[in-house]
Amino acid sequence: MAAKTQHFKVGNGDMTLIETASGRTILGDINICATEEPTDERPDFCEQLRDRLS
Repeated sequence: MAAKTQHFKVGNGDMTLIETASGRTILGDINICATEEPTDERPDFCEQLRDRLS
């Protein structure tokens, strides 16, 4: 299996999830910014990440 990457738009840059050929996962992010404010228009990266991880 080749390594795979998935990219998440998080409103203040991007976050990258890397799955190596051996199956190890690595999350690359510098500034995760989460909020529960109903008016916040940033994507829900936590939900996106849960959907992609087993």
